[in-house]
Amino acid sequence: MLREKRTPRTYPYITPILKSSLPFLFDNKKFLAAVFKWASNEAVTHVALFRIETYILQGAANIASVFNKPGMSASFSYSFALGKCFGMKDKAIEVYRKDDSGTRLRPMLGSNVPDEDRIMFKTHNGLVAAFMGVGLASSTERLERHLTESLVSVGTSGKWEYFPDLAAFFEFHLGGSIVKMICGSLLFEECPNFLDDLWQYDKIALDILKGVPRFWNSNAFTLRQQLINHLKQFHTRAKEESARCDCHSHGFAPDSDFDPFWGSRLVRERIEMLEATKGQDEDSIASANLGLIWATVTNIIPSTTTIAHHVFRDKNLLSEIRIIASTSIRSNNPTCFDFRSLEKSPLLMSIYAESVRFGIQINVPRVSPYADVVVGNYFIPRNKLILINTWHAHTDESIWNTQNGKHPLENYWARRFVVDPKDNTSGPTRNSWLGKKSDLNVKGSDGTYFSLDGLDGAWIPYGGGGNMCPGRILAKRIMLLMTAMLTTDFEIEILADEQSQEYVSDRFGFGARKPVKEIPFRIRRRTVHLEIL
Repeated sequence: MLREKRTPRTYPYITPILKSSLPFLFDNKKFLAAVFKWASNEAVTHVALFRIETYILQGAANIASVFNKPGMSASFSYSFALGKCFGMKDKAIEVYRKDDSGTRLRPMLGSNVPDEDRIMFKTHNGLVAAFMGVGLASSTERLERHLTESLVSVGTSGKWEYFPDLAAFFEFHLGGSIVKMICGSLLFEECPNFLDDLWQYDKIALDILKGVPRFWNSNAFTLRQQLINHLKQFHTRAKEESARCDCHSHGFAPDSDFDPFWGSRLVRERIEMLEATKGQDEDSIASANLGLIWATVTNIIPSTTTIAHHVFRDKNLLSEIRIIASTSIRSNNPTCFDFRSLEKSPLLMSIYAESVRFGIQINVPRVSPYADVVVGNYFIPRNKLILINTWHAHTDESIWNTQNGKHPLENYWARRFVVDPKDNTSGPTRNSWLGKKSDLNVKGSDGTYFSLDGLDGAWIPYGGGGNMCPGRILAKRIMLLMTAMLTTDFEIEILADEQSQEYVSDRFGFGARKPVKEIPFRIRRRTVHLEIL
């Protein structure tokens, strides 16, 4: 007998017009914790927000089922972010809002969007090519080169050098290298303050998203416009240089993933695509590229900082990582790493996976524009916003292993994803959870292995399904590379007290956790890379 589908219960609110909007926006973690507690184990809860009917989802199996349903779209949230966070005008956003065709080659069933207006597919396809497909190797090589150049002057005296904040160190060196990987050096030549303005904006951008008016938040709006102006200036200069110079005389082919003026084929072709799209102008194109840059760095940098912070605090862990990294240096090029070798280490893969589990605390949005969504016994009407919170999924004690509380899910545990067949308390999941096997597992030479088994719908730092973040493979490589370079080439001593080394969730719902205070440290270059044991 078929069970009747139920309408999800509505979480109670007090304010008639704003409903639950204020607690949702201004203390998202506390609000969602209250919602999940109130809902108990119910798969779906309806939350009434101002002008937006929202459905909060929980439970790994339910999350996996929604991610894997055909016809799920992320265009609503993408267009919302372009307008709120990156300053795109309504006229330009309209083509994004109307594109309900999806990100796959074949449009969603029911969509009538013309091919020339499929901006979500074109945008997604360009990112996939650059960060997962044919451009992945080139992107990785450029990142490694820029990062090596950035770090070359650090610790050259052989003496300890003091820095006031670990996060700021990563923002400058790794953040700058990632932006150069995407846009090249011309952006910084033309706009030397771009990186400083970007990180200043990152600290206050969420105030715009929360609806704080301009007269109370003028600095955020000013910084956003400065960044848009920087990118417009860069675009103009890159066009001038491209028109003036022969690509062959600069040592690259037109189909190369590297471009001496735009920085990458991705940016060059993205500009061409956007210029050919209705309603777009130089301002909207700059807004779109600001979104690309911000999204690329805003979670990778704090996640990589988290890895370094925990690795350099633990001498035994640091020693193990150094051996792994040192043996992954390419024999034909001692300044470069073999990524396949790094990715074969269960421990390295675990510290990466744990960093994004521990740190990424976002609300992943989905909308089903053409069909109602059924989740378990619950019914969600079509065209309504569905939110999946990664923090709640990443701290679900019914699934995740804590070794009987020894390693709480609110803490970072480097070996959480390492399974030791000799230890039945190891691994990321509780023994009672029998879930889907993962094809991303990595077996080590010592019999241990990195495992994501049973974590479908539970480990979701990149979302899931057809709209999963296209930069996930590149993000993994960046985190592994920075970890390998720092542990191989440098000694780092964390100088902060224990209280300063705690993490805060002030970006909860929209980004990654960061240290609650600045973490001072000192650094010097190592003279020996590989110790023979």
